[in-house]
Amino acid sequence: MVKKAIAGLITRLPHSTALITACTLYINAKTGRNNPDGATNGESLVVKRFLPRCKVAFDIGANIGDWSRDALAVNPNLELHCFEPTPATHAKLLSRGWPGRVKVNRLALSDRQGTAQIHTYAHDGMNSLFRRDLAGSESDQPVLATETINLDTFDEYRKAHNIGRVDFVKIDVEGNEINVMRGMIESARTGNVGLIQFEYGGTYMDSGARLREAFSIFGPMGGRLYRITPGGPREQKSYSTEIEDFQYQNWLVRLPAADAIW
Repeated sequence: MVKKAIAGLITRLPHSTALITACTLYINAKTGRNNPDGATNGESLVVKRFLPRCKVAFDIGANIGDWSRDALAVNPNLELHCFEPTPATHAKLLSRGWPGRVKVNRLALSDRQGTAQIHTYAHDGMNSLFRRDLAGSESDQPVLATETINLDTFDEYRKAHNIGRVDFVKIDVEGNEINVMRGMIESARTGNVGLIQFEYGGTYMDSGARLREAFSIFGPMGGRLYRITPGGPREQKSYSTEIEDFQYQNWLVRLPAADAIW
């Protein structure tokens, strides 16, 4: 009733572009939407809260390693596996001189093993397995090259390297996040995955992925999904089309195996 009353009141207000802009900025500031700065959008809070209690973490889509650097800063004893498939970006990542507990893989994780074509851009944080539709956007830039990269799945990599439970998984792969999740279903079902942080946004329109698929994959396993906000993770108890807005944000999946570090 309260929501309905507020909606009725708002419809009677005169149109105001300034008010719409102010409300949008407020929503973004409080929900972490459209803010890529990990220091202010809630990502750093997640790192500081959970990584100190983790033993093993995966950084999938590590780029040049900023997230991995932050993770090691709060937990120097962390066993960390980084994945960055393009030669140029992998070289930048490797050049940062990681300790022996960090394994840097020139490899992409997905839902299958094999090879794939990746599209690269001047800003290597935009490299994607899917050709980006950037026309008219602030990020509008041409594809520099298309390269062949190697693919593996989370499940197969974990088994091949004799890794038990992975406490924390961070996924930032420009639209391929859902495929990475599909490649870890066996590990998640057997209690070998704890927390999963993943990026969501406009890249899902390029890949055809949807946020609802994360709910479908992990909900039956007892997974709970949270929006990462500047005030901390806020649970989204069920999927709604209202949240399928393709606005940049980060989400957190809490599987039962994460209870010890929550």
